[in-house]
Amino acid sequence: MGAAEIVHVIAADEVRATLSIISRVADEAAAALCAEAVGCFDRMQDNTVGYLKLARTGWQEDRLQALQHQDVTCSP
Repeated sequence: MGAAEIVHVIAADEVRATLSIISRVADEAAAALCAEAVGCFDRMQDNTVGYLKLARTGWQEDRLQALQHQDVTCSP
């Protein structure tokens, strides 16, 4: 094995190692984005439930029940 072949093997190993690190970082970033989205949806649901509780006065009862039913179907 000549010097050029050794350099080529070392370079290929370094490329594989670098790609492995990049893949792991991309996976962790995707997981972080998903966790952030879940938190946002949880906050939106809490805000909606709070709004529905405050909005009871002055609303037609059937309309309020329909909104509350939709909220329940979205709950985990």
